[in-house]
Amino acid sequence: EGQAFREPMECYEDQGGCKRTANATKFKLLGEASRFTDTQKIEVQEAPEGLRGGEEPQRLSAFTEDDLTGKINPGMRVILNGILRSSQKGKPGARSTLFDILLDVNSIELEQVEFEEIEVTPEDVKKIEAEAADPDIYRKIVASIAPSIYGLSTEKEALALQLFSGVPKLMPDGRRIRGDIHLLLVGDPGCLVADERVVLGNGTIAKIEQFGQEHLGPIRTQVRLGAGSYRNGWARRFHRYENQPVLEVVTETGKSIKGTYNHPLLVWNPSTRTSGWKRLDELRVGDRLRVTHSTKCWKRALVPTGWEEPRYFHKSWHVKVPPFVDEELAAIMGYVVGAGWVQERRVGCIIAEDEADLAPKLNRFFEHVFGVRPKREARRGKVSNYVVNRTPVARWLRGLATKRVPDAVLQSRNSVAAAFLRWLFEADGSCFAKGRGRTAVTLRSAEIELLRDVQVLLLRWGIHSAILWGRAPRPHLHRGKEVRGGPSGSLVIRRTNSILRYARHVGFVSAKKRARLREVIKYVELRTRRWHAQISERIVSIRPAGRATVFDIEVPGPQRFIANGIISHNTAKSELLSYMSRLSPRGIYATGKAASAAGLCVAGESLVETSTGPRRIEEVVQEQFESTDRRQPVETTAAAGFVGTFNGGVNSVLKPLEAVWRLAPPPDLLEIHTESGGRLLLTPATKLMVKREREPRWIPAQFIRRGTIVATAAGGVAVDGGFAPGPMQWTRVSNVRVVPSNGRTSVYDLTVGDSHAFIANGFLVHNTAAAVRDEFGEGRWTLEAGALVLADKGLACLHPESQVFVDGSWTPVHSLFREDRAVTVGVDGEPVDISPLGRETLAVDPLTYTIVPRTASFLARRRYSGPMLSVTLDSGAVACLTPDHLVMDAEGGIWRELQTMAPGGTLWSVDPTSSVSDITRAMTTGNGEVLLSS
Repeated sequence: EGQAFREPMECYEDQGGCKRTANATKFKLLGEASRFTDTQKIEVQEAPEGLRGGEEPQRLSAFTEDDLTGKINPGMRVILNGILRSSQKGKPGARSTLFDILLDVNSIELEQVEFEEIEVTPEDVKKIEAEAADPDIYRKIVASIAPSIYGLSTEKEALALQLFSGVPKLMPDGRRIRGDIHLLLVGDPGCLVADERVVLGNGTIAKIEQFGQEHLGPIRTQVRLGAGSYRNGWARRFHRYENQPVLEVVTETGKSIKGTYNHPLLVWNPSTRTSGWKRLDELRVGDRLRVTHSTKCWKRALVPTGWEEPRYFHKSWHVKVPPFVDEELAAIMGYVVGAGWVQERRVGCIIAEDEADLAPKLNRFFEHVFGVRPKREARRGKVSNYVVNRTPVARWLRGLATKRVPDAVLQSRNSVAAAFLRWLFEADGSCFAKGRGRTAVTLRSAEIELLRDVQVLLLRWGIHSAILWGRAPRPHLHRGKEVRGGPSGSLVIRRTNSILRYARHVGFVSAKKRARLREVIKYVELRTRRWHAQISERIVSIRPAGRATVFDIEVPGPQRFIANGIISHNTAKSELLSYMSRLSPRGIYATGKAASAAGLCVAGESLVETSTGPRRIEEVVQEQFESTDRRQPVETTAAAGFVGTFNGGVNSVLKPLEAVWRLAPPPDLLEIHTESGGRLLLTPATKLMVKREREPRWIPAQFIRRGTIVATAAGGVAVDGGFAPGPMQWTRVSNVRVVPSNGRTSVYDLTVGDSHAFIANGFLVHNTAAAVRDEFGEGRWTLEAGALVLADKGLACLHPESQVFVDGSWTPVHSLFREDRAVTVGVDGEPVDISPLGRETLAVDPLTYTIVPRTASFLARRRYSGPMLSVTLDSGAVACLTPDHLVMDAEGGIWRELQTMAPGGTLWSVDPTSSVSDITRAMTTGNGEVLLSS
């Protein structure tokens, strides 16, 4: 593509020539004797449905020859097999250091077969005719769309109507084909309230509100899928919606789940022994919900407390700061939640006289954990108070006053959780064996959410429990007077297997309750055991629960997770459209945050070159709409006509106009003036072509400064007033100023066929095509198996001790290299070791210039002997890089080699823009290694 034809340098003798050079003879192209090969250039784009929300699909140019040409049309889904090659940019005599990547195709596989290529047999015809005669065919078609997704019947009907309808499209040759169909599915995903307990991949528990910070923010957390499986899935995105109406569903064992009316739960049908999803507002009392009977935990590490050393005014007040939540600290927490209290400066526990053997153990725990021994304070009756008078301890444990299982315990390993439960049951629990139906281990509390916390926590050991809740206040006598308390209830463990598991993994502490538990075990071992786990529970209550802030997580693929022991579904809308894209020929599915093209537009008075001469862009756009009255913040329509652009950045040409855009303007616009008198008013995010380091590239207008060299058009108007082609020229910017958009109702943009730009006021302006590769930019592609190294043919590497941010912490890059999985490839005759990585790191979004998490696919290591540059930023950060390592210059937002930077320059970093305060040079030894992460 774009290759210049060159005559041979000499007439070779071994080919029957005369040995003369090109200067001594005149070569002539013999077209009749030449052999021509069919070639085709295609551009492939990664499937949008495989991307995370907000990501742009990448493109790659590919070339086919001979019989492979003409087989691929736009929109087809294909698998290309070929050889990845690099092509150096630049012109003859002025080669660039930048390379393009292209694929030399060897074979093509079709992922989808076009309808005209499907062979219909006579048997197929009979089946089609029989289905067409079925009066229930409409319902069958609707039901056949995404059958694994239950509910959403209206949405499925809309998809079916789209598949079997459409507007005819008249082609230039007179053929009538079906036009493109589009479906926009808008709606809030089904969500849960903040407090719902989600089982993570390692078996620990986290509240759903703790998964993320911002709405639609990316996350990366493993969750347990449930439904008879210990498989895990990755939660990729976090949702948050405020002030939503909520329903509460309660099962026969007291499990509760609160969510929006459209949140789906997995329902079990005992008669057909099948499962299906139902929205909360479609559930009825008596329906059975799928539940999980066990959530095994294999976490081993302790959870940090996050507590800090307090300031002291006297050495006698000193306390120890426990760094982790271990078994002893969990025991203290459990007993304080059950039979203790927390005040502003004191923490206390209540111990009965017949359980006095607990006191020495609690005293020992407080001494080991906090370095403080509780003081005994006598009370009336047969109980005693044990009090710790230390403000830091009270402050650290003040969360226990809510009478809930602490989050640190929910996220701890089994031994820590068991210690908490053992002392909690010791404080407010009991056990008894009084015959059939009256043998159990119980925990009593006035806080129903505490009982539900414990119920979910017990599932780690497969312990089944039920909550018996009494809403009526219980009267009791106090000093001869009747006192009515609030509602309370009990968590009851009755099943034989569950009681035995409780005794094995949790148990009691005091001699009194341990003796009772032995009696219970002796009795239940004689009873028949239930060998089949319970997989569903009957709904006993459905009621409105007011309004609340709700949350959801996206788990691509499995589309489910465990919440409060119940199998819960995340939003099904995205999965439904993804299914539709696979069903529809050439369908493309895109999802993510709302996108606005308002940042990529110019003002209405800007002149664009057309076949009839220069015209205001607002005139070109408005004549394409049926009405010039603006109806929506973003409007677009297909368009006809031609506008001026550049052909490969050399000469201006006319290209077909495909679509026009009319949008609401941002608060401020930029007005750019050039030394040649040109003027353009545009949005800050609109890209112009500029000249940087002798290379053309696109940068947003907000980074253009006085002195920047921009691309403009020479000529453009013929004698008759029409379009006249002309060369591209470079002009220096003389002034840039901010202009408020007050009074403007619209800004405009054009989508130009076979081009990513158009000429406005003589400037070359980038159009709105979002999913395109920057044709005039860096030309770099981040590909697997060292393609970046192969393409650059240079070194862009880090020193082995350089710290990179991986999986949430700073790590030396050399420690990420896995010798056991490394392979060696040759690059320019030099060995390069490549190790797979697949770890999350930080990257820069080139469109928004923000730090975003991305997955690094591999780590490359090679020998290097030469200079290294040590860069020190004014923030104190230090990096040691090879001289040609690319860094982003904050002045203009472009990539530059490090060796071209000087002290005082500015770089983009994780913190705000940092200035380069010092650059020093160091030399590596012959055995030095450099590493590169992609």
